Amino acid sequence: MDEGEWIAQNAANSSVGRSLIQLAAARGARTLSFVRRPDLIPELLAAGATAVFPDDAAGLAAARDILGTEKV
Repeated sequence: MDEGEWIAQNAANSSVGRSLIQLAAARGARTLSFVRRPDLIPELLAAGATAVFPDDAAGLAAARDILGTEKV
């Protein structure tokens, strides 16, 4: 995991997902996280996630907009 690198994850609210968010933030990597419950988005952003989206078609489209041509 390198500084500035994007890391994508599903089930971001899980224990492993939250740990990944913290590890990525500590190393300067960016997280692209998906959750089933949109009400968790503010909590995960406050925990250090770079971007959090609902795990649906609209969330995927929004994530693609943020990434542009960057690779994950």
